[in-house]
Amino acid sequence: MDIINILLSSLQSGAVDKMASKFGADPDTLSQVIASLTPKLTNEIKTKLADPETDSAPIIEKATDPEIQEIAERADEYIEREDIVEKGNDLLGYITGSKEKSKEIASQVAQETGFDYSIIKQLLPIVAPIVMGSLGKTLGGSGNVSDVKSAESSLLSFLDFDNDGSVMDDIIGMAGKFLRS
Repeated sequence: MDIINILLSSLQSGAVDKMASKFGADPDTLSQVIASLTPKLTNEIKTKLADPETDSAPIIEKATDPEIQEIAERADEYIEREDIVEKGNDLLGYITGSKEKSKEIASQVAQETGFDYSIIKQLLPIVAPIVMGSLGKTLGGSGNVSDVKSAESSLLSFLDFDNDGSVMDDIIGMAGKFLRS
């Protein structure tokens, strides 16, 4: 199963509609924005996991955290909660490393989709735990990952299907499937 299908299952049950309502956006357009955000976030995760200078343990721990798993599993219930933004901003710190990088991602998505930059900035901390929890599902989501290197390897191979060293081509392909579904 690929990240887009996992994410899509997390966003079923009205989560996209609730996000669209919250931000006054069309659900189809918002789906495109999410499909554009996902590869950027997962590429940031992959880059950190692949960097031998970066400690992968915090990313693995966050991805398999039972609370993050619950957010991904029950996204429609968490959309309206204020604490999701705080949790999402915390995760973005692990994923992107800085507010500037998060803003850069929001700007890129705004340029690609034509969607409002300020709404994308607000959407990022809501999407981040769903993406991170969806990735954690691929590891079994136990919250107790004893072998970080094994988990890191599993996530890297999951994110790079064709083993060409680049996750972007794989996830862009999946995003295209998401938009066609």
